[in-house]
Amino acid sequence: MQIKSISEEKKENKKTFLWTKKIIIIASAVVLLFLVAITSALFISPYLKTQATLKPLNLSASYKVNESPGFTLKTSKSAGMANFKSGLNEVKSGGTTISAKVLKDNKQQNVNVQIAQDSNYQLKMTLIDTDELSPGKYQLVTTVQTPQTFGQQMIKQEYTQDFTWGVLSINPDKASYKSGEEAKLAIAVLNDKGQMDCAAKVSLSITDPNGQTITLSTDNKTITISETCQVYDKVLEPDFFANYKVTTPGTYKLNLHAETALGTHDITDGLLVEDNPAFTIQREAPTRIYPIKDYTTKLNITAQADFTGTITDTVP
Repeated sequence: MQIKSISEEKKENKKTFLWTKKIIIIASAVVLLFLVAITSALFISPYLKTQATLKPLNLSASYKVNESPGFTLKTSKSAGMANFKSGLNEVKSGGTTISAKVLKDNKQQNVNVQIAQDSNYQLKMTLIDTDELSPGKYQLVTTVQTPQTFGQQMIKQEYTQDFTWGVLSINPDKASYKSGEEAKLAIAVLNDKGQMDCAAKVSLSITDPNGQTITLSTDNKTITISETCQVYDKVLEPDFFANYKVTTPGTYKLNLHAETALGTHDITDGLLVEDNPAFTIQREAPTRIYPIKDYTTKLNITAQADFTGTITDTVP
C-alpha cells in the first residue's frame, strides 16, 4: 500500500482545483457568448429581421417624359417604418435614416427624391426634378441605416430598382377626335442610352369604349418604320407611325409595347373621341428632336363655339 505524504496530497488537490477553475472559466465564457448572441438577436435593428421591398408604382418600370417616376419601400409594422416625416433625399426617425439617390451609368444624377410616408407602413419615393433627366435607363438606390442597441455600429441595408424614363413615346396628332376621324399616331423608341432603336419590335394595343381590342404592330406592318429612323440629325417624320380610325365616342386605351435587345418596355396612354367637341387642337411637331437644331411647332385650333381663355402647350 502506497502512502502519500501530506505535501503530495496538497499538490494534487491544488492541480484539481486549478483544472476545475479553468473548466468553470471556459464554461462561463461560452455561456456569456451565448447570452450576448441571443440578446443581440433580440435587440438588433428590426430591419435585419424583416426584409423590405422596393417596387416601382408603374409595374413595367417604364415612365413617359411627362411622368414623375414613383416607387414604394414597404415592410411590416415591426420594422419601424412609422413616424417618418416627409423630406428630400433623406428622412430620419428614432435613429433610423433612409436615403435615396438616382444613378445613371453608376453616376449620381442631380435629381431630388421626395420621400413621404404612405399607409401600410411604407414610404413613397417620387422623383421631382425630371427636367434634369434625359431619356435612358436609371437606378434608384435606397439605403436604410439603423443603429444596434449595443455599441455605435450602424446596420446598413441597400435596395435598388432599375427603371427607364422617356425611352417610349406615343403622340396622337390631336388632343381629341370626332367620331369617324383617323388618328395619326407617332411613336418613338429609344435604347438605354437614349438613342434611336429602329430594330425594336413595336406593338400598340387599342381598346375602344366597348372593350374591343385591336393590335397594330411592326410584325404585321400596321406600324411603319420610317426610312429616316436611323438618321442622327434633324428629321420631321416620326421613327414609327400608324393610323387608326376612331368610331365610338368615349376614351380609347392605348398600350404601347416595345421589345428591344436589352429588354421590354410598356407605357399606357389614351385617346378621347367626342361626337361634337367644342374645339379640336391638332399639334404638328417632331416626335424626337436633335437638340442642337431648331424646330417649329404648329398648333391648329378649330373652334365650334366661342371660346375665351388661355391655351397652353407644354414642352417636355
